[in-house]
Amino acid sequence: MVRAGEFRADPALRCALRDASTDLAGLSAMIAAALPPLWRELPTLRGQHAILEPLQAAHADGLRDAVGEGALSRLWYTSVPVVEQVDAYIAAALAACANGAALPFVVRDAAGDIVGCTRYYALDAAVPRLSIGYTWYAPRVQRSGVNTEAKLMLLQHAFETPGCLSVVFETSWFNHTSRAAIARLGAKQDGVLRNHTRHADGTPRDTVVSSIIDTEWAGLKRHLHSAWKRTHDCSNNHDRHRRRPRAYRLGIDQAGGGAPASAIGLRLVARAGRAARGRAQPGLPG
Repeated sequence: MVRAGEFRADPALRCALRDASTDLAGLSAMIAAALPPLWRELPTLRGQHAILEPLQAAHADGLRDAVGEGALSRLWYTSVPVVEQVDAYIAAALAACANGAALPFVVRDAAGDIVGCTRYYALDAAVPRLSIGYTWYAPRVQRSGVNTEAKLMLLQHAFETPGCLSVVFETSWFNHTSRAAIARLGAKQDGVLRNHTRHADGTPRDTVVSSIIDTEWAGLKRHLHSAWKRTHDCSNNHDRHRRRPRAYRLGIDQAGGGAPASAIGLRLVARAGRAARGRAQPGLPG
C-alpha cells in the first residue's frame, strides 16, 4: 500500500528518477544495480488485449487521464492517487524500483491507451517469491478482460521466469471488490494481519493475505485462460446473444427435434415461440 506520506518524495530524488526514466536503458541500468539477478530484467508483457510495460515518468499524462475517469481515489480504503498526485506517485514507485523493492508497470489496452497501473513488490530472491498489487484501472476497463489477462501475464512471468514458489496478494479487509477479484484468480486466503498498516486516510488497516503457490499454477493457468476467453467472447458477442431467443441460448432445439421432455424445457420453447411472434422476449437473470 502506498500511504499518503509516500507521495511526498524528495525533489532532488524526483528529478533524478525522472531524468533516469526518460529512456528505458537508463532506468534498466539503475535497477540492475539494486535488484537481485532474477529481477534485473524489465519485461514488457504483451497480450491480446493488455500490454504491461515498465513505468516511466513519461507515462504521467496517460495516468492522469486514467485516474481522472473515476472516483477510485475517493474510496478511503484504496491508495489510488488523485490527478494532482500522479507525478509524486510515479516518483515514489520509481524510488521503490531503484531500491530493488518493486517493479511497477503501466497497463495499456489493445488501442495502446494507458488504463491503469500494477506492480510486483516485496521481491525475495532467496525463496523466490513476490507480491502483486498496487493495481487500479480506469472505470471503462474494469470488469473487462484487461485485468484478467494482465494478472495472467504477471503470474505466468513470476512462476515461469524467475521460478517463484509463491505469489502473494494483499488487500484491505474492507476492499471487498479486490478480495473477490483475488479469489476469482484461484488464490487461497492465508490469513488476516490485524492493524497491519494504515489506510491512506491514516486509519488502521487489517490486511487480507492470499497466495498462489507453484504446485497450483498449472491448473490455475488453464482456469485463467478459460476465464479470459469467456470474458472476451461474451464482450464480443453480447449484442448477438441478447437478440437470441432464450431457448436458443440455453441450448434448446427451437425446431422441435430433440426438444427436452421436461415441463420447464417445454415452457421455454413456448416462450421463445411467443417472442418470435412479436411478444416481449424474456431475459435471463444476470
